[in-house]
Amino acid sequence: MSLASQQEIELVRYQGTEFYFKDLPGYSINFTTDNAGVVTQAVITQPNGVFTANKKVST
Repeated sequence: MSLASQQEIELVRYQGTEFYFKDLPGYSINFTTDNAGVVTQAVITQPNGVFTANKKVST
């Protein structure tokens, strides 16, 4: 995974759509999908809170 102005982070699959950040205890990401299996948001858990990123819709 890569985020703007951040180093790349290796994800390790936990179960289903949930992944842990390799070498970063307490950090994980879970991808939410719709009924068709398309990712609609990412829920990032880290020690200072839980953050939700909704998929940006192209117009």
